[in-house]
Amino acid sequence: MTTEKRGRRHWPICRVTGKQRLDEPKDVKNVLHAARTLRGRAALNGSRSVWNVVSGYDCDACGGYHLTSRPRPAWTSVRRPTPLTVAPFMGSGLT
Repeated sequence: MTTEKRGRRHWPICRVTGKQRLDEPKDVKNVLHAARTLRGRAALNGSRSVWNVVSGYDCDACGGYHLTSRPRPAWTSVRRPTPLTVAPFMGSGLT
């Protein structure tokens, strides 16, 4: 079985935002992975990458997905730990 590398995609443009419209969440994941990889390679070479996308979001206007350089809001990216309740220590009963 051989795998073929998919060629460069030409995404349509959203008429409302003017950004590239990605079709599926997996496309956002793949593009973000590629951007992270390029930023890592640039850092290893002592340079900077100009591809600064860090998250994606769904667009109500076009029904697709867009990329942004803004990080996700804190309420969606931070998972708060479940509070634990601990019973008070009663001791071993030996005095």
